[in-house]
Amino acid sequence: MSKPKNQKIKLLALMEIFQKYTDDDNHLSVPELLSLLEKEYDVIAERRTLYEDIACLNNFGFQILSPLKRDPKTIKYRHADRLLDIWELRMLITAVQSSKHISEEKANELITKFLTLHSVYQTRGIHAKMTVPNRADLDSYALLHNLDAIQRAIAEDRQVSFSYYQLNYEGKRDVRRGGQVCQISPLALLYAGEIYYLIGQEPNYKKTTPYRVERIENVCVLDIPRTEQKGRTDKLLSDLTKCPFAIYGGEVKRVKLRFSNELVDVAFDGLGRGIKLKADGEAHFTVSMNIAVNDRFFGWLVGLGNAVLIVSPKGVADRYIGHLEAVRGLYNDK
Repeated sequence: MSKPKNQKIKLLALMEIFQKYTDDDNHLSVPELLSLLEKEYDVIAERRTLYEDIACLNNFGFQILSPLKRDPKTIKYRHADRLLDIWELRMLITAVQSSKHISEEKANELITKFLTLHSVYQTRGIHAKMTVPNRADLDSYALLHNLDAIQRAIAEDRQVSFSYYQLNYEGKRDVRRGGQVCQISPLALLYAGEIYYLIGQEPNYKKTTPYRVERIENVCVLDIPRTEQKGRTDKLLSDLTKCPFAIYGGEVKRVKLRFSNELVDVAFDGLGRGIKLKADGEAHFTVSMNIAVNDRFFGWLVGLGNAVLIVSPKGVADRYIGHLEAVRGLYNDK
């Protein structure tokens, strides 16, 4: 018999083998475990000590199961109690694959890490390729670094500084404010319209400003306390998430809209699943709610054509008419 070898890593290697090669339908016998230890980890172990190792892992909380009625010569083991169920793993992978803000390379890197949470048998075919239209050509590492730094600053109640840029005609970055560094108290991160926004407040200003996180560079967490007012963040987030189009600014008005019945799904998608629909005759329904009145809201209405009408207030309807006339004016000389 070969002399025991690399015993210090044996328990760690055994854990990985159970995670990688066992599940509800795939078990391993002691001889198979010994073979994998030697083949993949260069660990030579004895059969009798392996039973002790399995008991040790169970006592540690790494659950290893075997049939209740078993023949000691043919007994097989499997790892149970995974960190994530297989459907939860699929959900995470789909979320990463569908994100426009994560490059395909980074998405594959993250998914490879996720797959280690289940056996090689259960994860076969789980990584189906997904096509994402208009996937952003950006530095995923920079975006993730920005998000991490901002979240850390919020958790530690500290201000941040950064450079903020916009794209020029050539699609290249131009730093705004003449290159001046922005310094703000970060209040919250918000994901809206497939874009990450940092909601922040500049020193000596009460007004909050949304910043697109993918246009932020050189984030630095400062050793300066935030100037947040207690309870302000919760109210701000509530207003931004419950009021459609609020992230784009504008005055909030109680607006009544009248839709054709075929736009029920569109109304829920654009205004939120919590809206209340009220029948208005056989072919229409109405929605009354607080809406931030701005060009983004008007643009959404334009896309719906004559299937939607602003019933009230008249001031908002008049502004929309003005918006349409301004667009039409661009084509008067065509």
